[in-house]
Amino acid sequence: MFKVNTLKFVLSSIAFVVASFVAMYAINKFVFANSCEPTYGGGLECEEGFNLIKEVKKGKIGDESDDYEKSVEGVKKGEIVTFRITIENTGEIDGEDLEMEDNLPEHLDKTFGSLTEDIEVLDNGDSIEFFIEVKVKDSEFEAGVSRCAINEARLKGDLNEDGNKETIDSDTAVVCYGDNVTELPKTGNEDVVIYTLYGLGMIIIGLGIKRFTA
Repeated sequence: MFKVNTLKFVLSSIAFVVASFVAMYAINKFVFANSCEPTYGGGLECEEGFNLIKEVKKGKIGDESDDYEKSVEGVKKGEIVTFRITIENTGEIDGEDLEMEDNLPEHLDKTFGSLTEDIEVLDNGDSIEFFIEVKVKDSEFEAGVSRCAINEARLKGDLNEDGNKETIDSDTAVVCYGDNVTELPKTGNEDVVIYTLYGLGMIIIGLGIKRFTA
């Protein structure tokens, strides 16, 4: 009888320990779902974190090619380019009253999408995407010249809760347009000849001075 009671006690103790760990895990997962740290006085202190990723591709939204990169090259006159802006909530709490702002360069014209977007709520662990279609202004193209425009997007929010929205994160993508330069500009053959003769003359003078002073 003693051994049976002892065995029951041991098994009950093990079950209690396992149940305690399960209960602690459940509390941590559901009550403190955001992994926030308790503070003195019964409050919680949670970390906020957001990432903004700006990418670009040639073509419109929904085209066969969905390969977004940090830059595109060789964009032609009239060709549509699409920016993708991804905002991720990597923090421990939900984000509220956020704003996406895209600073479109003057070289580009927007053909679809919005340059500002309000984000009422972005749950922790979630992400949201925005798309903007643009094309390079015709006036920017010049024969034999390739240029690049840098497009920046910003995420703003009132993290300090003082009524002022400040930049939380930002990122850029680059659009290069126009013809590739296949002919290097002339360096001036006349100048090359003059400087070559000048260099040879200085060498001859130097050798002559060395010979007579030896």
